[in-house]
Amino acid sequence: DEGLSQTFVCWNRQGHGLVDMLRGIAQSCDVYFYQVGGGNPNVSTSTLREGGLGVFDLYRWGTAFGVGSELGVELPGELAGRMPERQWKRRNRGESWSTGDTYNAAFGQGYVTVTPLQLINAVAALANGGTLYQPTIVQNLQDANGNIIQEFKPRIARTIMPKPGEEIVLLLQEDMLINGANSLACRCEDTSEWYDPALCDPENYVGQYNSDPTDDAEDDEVAEADIVRYRVNVPYNYPFNAGICDELEFNDLGRESLFQRGHGYFPPYASADTISWLQRGMREVVISGTSSEAAMISLESDAMPLPYVNEAGKTGTAEYCDDIAFPLGLCVQGQWPSHGWYVGYAPYENPEIMVIAFIYNGGEGALVATPIVREVMNAYFTLKAQRGQQ
Repeated sequence: DEGLSQTFVCWNRQGHGLVDMLRGIAQSCDVYFYQVGGGNPNVSTSTLREGGLGVFDLYRWGTAFGVGSELGVELPGELAGRMPERQWKRRNRGESWSTGDTYNAAFGQGYVTVTPLQLINAVAALANGGTLYQPTIVQNLQDANGNIIQEFKPRIARTIMPKPGEEIVLLLQEDMLINGANSLACRCEDTSEWYDPALCDPENYVGQYNSDPTDDAEDDEVAEADIVRYRVNVPYNYPFNAGICDELEFNDLGRESLFQRGHGYFPPYASADTISWLQRGMREVVISGTSSEAAMISLESDAMPLPYVNEAGKTGTAEYCDDIAFPLGLCVQGQWPSHGWYVGYAPYENPEIMVIAFIYNGGEGALVATPIVREVMNAYFTLKAQRGQQ
């Protein structure tokens, strides 16, 4: 509907000029991510994939990093967030998906919802080289005499970059999309029509998919080489009551996958090069981008990069309109209120600490969230140095 068309612009109305991936991340360039996510018909397909990544691949990657899943932290009230796709909008909004929706999703806005825990966990998976861990606040349980009763060791929630010889771990949501009625969630959720206690065996369940479904070779050995087996992470004491098993979802996404790729749903993985580029992009945020010394000076902020350690991070300013802002008349087209975000970690070369700040209705993330993160990191390194001197 041309009458409802919208012009998508960058926060920097003067533009950033020619932008590559590193500069796009460093400068938080909206237009760069609009085009990578949703395409641009005016850009040659030799430079940019037609249609960009598209909503289906954005959904796959967002899901892989935990958006839309409860991660299993030992606290009540954890929310799953939302990674939307075409059929979600049709079912929940009664509308077709638009290119503008893809542009917004590519920038983590629009119908995308994410918790601070999910976001810091996703960034941690990039900083650590490709492993999404289940977040935990408990190191161990002890009795009255200090004897350890139970240890809570790091638990892999999702393999982002597979490593030779290591098992692949996927999320319950992905297993449901791959195996449908035969998935672990559909077997174990007592609200599922496929519920079967005899088949609900999280400890021994092994899923699989064909990594090359276009391979029609008749050689059994070749076919076996294409099979990828994986374990599903089930968080501690998970009760299988989240309603992950969703026939509409695995059927809809299965059809979408057949349409987009010509085969069933299968999960994405990142290469070492991709992760390295993303790490470098977050380092550039601090060197020359939106949380650099120059950026802080322009914002008249004294939250300069820490001088004694190399940081990396990412700023964020997310427009919103909710049931608090709307009655107050804050939801004005072109002047939306915004939340301020910043996630930072250090040292860049071998991370020890990562901090995220989310300021509700705070405005620009670089201005309001960056100082909080840097103050916490500075306190950490100061305390570490003091303890090292004792």
